[in-house]
Amino acid sequence: MIHWEKYRAVLFDADDTLFDFNGAEAEAFHGLAVSIGLQVPLEEAYAAYRCANAQAWRDLEAGLLDFASLKVARFQALFSRLGVERDAVEASRTYLALLARSARLLPGAREVLESLSGRLPLALVTNGLREVQRGRIEGQGLEPFFRCILISEEIGIAKPDPAFFREACRRLEVEPAAALCVGDNPVADIRGAMDAGLDACWCDFHGRDYPPTLPRPTCVIHGLSELL
Repeated sequence: MIHWEKYRAVLFDADDTLFDFNGAEAEAFHGLAVSIGLQVPLEEAYAAYRCANAQAWRDLEAGLLDFASLKVARFQALFSRLGVERDAVEASRTYLALLARSARLLPGAREVLESLSGRLPLALVTNGLREVQRGRIEGQGLEPFFRCILISEEIGIAKPDPAFFREACRRLEVEPAAALCVGDNPVADIRGAMDAGLDACWCDFHGRDYPPTLPRPTCVIHGLSELL
C-alpha cells in the first residue's frame, strides 16, 4: 500500500513503466531490418540486437561509453555478431527515427498521470536518448503532466547515479525523503532512488523475481492503476 500523505512529489520512469518499450523496440527494429535489407531471420537478428543493446547500456552505466558512442556501438556489435556488413552510423539514425515515432503507453498510464498530476508535482526520469524520448513524449502529449523531464543524455547523468534523482528533487523543490520514484528496473530505478534517499515503487508487470541482493522496494505494483 502507498501512503500518499507522506509524499510531496512523484518521479516516473518512462520505458516499461509508462511506455510499452518492448513493443515499440520490436516494431522499430523490424522497420530497420527492412530498411537495410537484413538477410537474417528477424527473430535471430532481434535477439542479437537486444543482447548488444543491453551490453551497451551496461557499459554506459559503468562509464565505459558515452551516449554518442552507445548509439553506434550497439549496431557495430550487432553486425559483428551476425557476420554482416552494414553502416552502423546510418543504421543507428534510421532506428532512432523509427523508435521516436513508436510511442505506446501501457494500460492505465494516461489515467494515472491525469489523476496524480492534479494532486502532486510529477517528474519524468529516464535513461533514454533525447531524440527518442522527446519524440515519444510529444507524440503522446505528456508534457503537461510533468513539472520537469530529466533525460540522462540531456543532463549528463544516468540512473542509478543518486545525483540523477537528487537533481529531479531539486527541480521539483522537494526533499528526497518526501518523494516516491516509480519504475521497473531494480537497479536503475529502485536502488538508484533509494540510494538518493527516496522511497521506491517497483513495477512488477511480468511476475519477475526481485534480485535478492538489492534493497527491497518500498512497495510493489502489478499494474499502473494500482497507484490510484
